[in-house]
Amino acid sequence: MVDAPRTSVSTRQQEMAQLVIAEGQLSIAELAERLKVSQMTAYRDADRLAELGIVHRVRGGITAQPSSIFESSLEYRSHVFRAEKAALSDACLRMVEPGMSLIIDDGTTLLPLISRLHERAPLTVMTTFLPAITELSQVRDINLVGIGGSYRRHYDSLGGLLATDMIGQLRADLLFLCPSAISDGLALHQEEDMVATKRAMMTSSARRVLVADHSKLGRRATHRLAPVEDFELVLTDDGADDQALTHVMDRGVQVTVVPVP
Repeated sequence: MVDAPRTSVSTRQQEMAQLVIAEGQLSIAELAERLKVSQMTAYRDADRLAELGIVHRVRGGITAQPSSIFESSLEYRSHVFRAEKAALSDACLRMVEPGMSLIIDDGTTLLPLISRLHERAPLTVMTTFLPAITELSQVRDINLVGIGGSYRRHYDSLGGLLATDMIGQLRADLLFLCPSAISDGLALHQEEDMVATKRAMMTSSARRVLVADHSKLGRRATHRLAPVEDFELVLTDDGADDQALTHVMDRGVQVTVVPVP
């Protein structure tokens, strides 16, 4: 079979990951047929996803890892749903005014926002996210507060008791927080030791915005972070399932669905 030219490798791998996460296990032949590629290409993509920890290779196919996309690498997460993340970041940026103090959570969803915060300077930005610290340290009119703690390689951020204690000494006008999942009216996270850090961010912020691309709605993660009504706004994109949106809106929280170009 000649591979269909319609998708890039990264997009195709994303589609493959979503298929396996949804169905649990698929053979290479099934994946090749569903994605309209050769079996050789399907093998290569499956090997790449296994390297990233998204799937587990089994004889003749692949199966979803127990915690699926939540434990995938930062490299993988930074390359998926790019258009959705850009649209969500645009919506976040419109909420930021010069002179504000912000807490920026870790998460690849906010990478496009971080790269544009200079447009709203002067700002004070507090964050545990090392990519944000690296980028914003180069912006003259941003007062950057790097929140210290124990390094969490999987998230490229700092957390733990030291971070939680430091956040407790800070106050911010606005928080942008990214959960692992939203289900049953709850924001959820996969890592227990990150929950306390994120809750401290919420306590220290006057306004709280929950930012999640559509893939996180209706999914589950292990640990309860907070009810969605603890946020003034939930931001998601127009790929969100209607039923999943209804479950959030039924809790009385404002939901903004951002169109993706």
